Amino acid sequence: MLRPEGLVYAETPFLQHVHEGPYDFTRFTESGHRLLFRQFSLVKSGVSSWAGTQLLWAFEGFFTGLFRSHRAGKAIKLSMFWVMLFDRLISDKYNVDYANGVFFLGTKSEHTIGNAEIVAHYKGAQ
Repeated sequence: MLRPEGLVYAETPFLQHVHEGPYDFTRFTESGHRLLFRQFSLVKSGVSSWAGTQLLWAFEGFFTGLFRSHRAGKAIKLSMFWVMLFDRLISDKYNVDYANGVFFLGTKSEHTIGNAEIVAHYKGAQ
């Protein structure tokens, strides 16, 4: 149990392939984190790995499946590493919508934020 004013940090996948086999149950958007941690005061939240990184993972998954070979997927991922260099050129509002992973940092609070505050928290491009 977290003490009052205790810190919580969570980082979870958003747009990623299954990576824990039968134990991979959860995906969160940046707004989903805010909902999950609605009993916490926000310190900072956002994208932990960006859209270019997500695209690189998608290439790996696509070519692994196409050639039924993890080696082929890894080779494509290695040859396309430069895609990640564009991550920082994409504005935050688009990275929020197409992130590979997101994070939340907050402090335990006695106040629970409401649905309207959660919806207003959205920082994406839509």
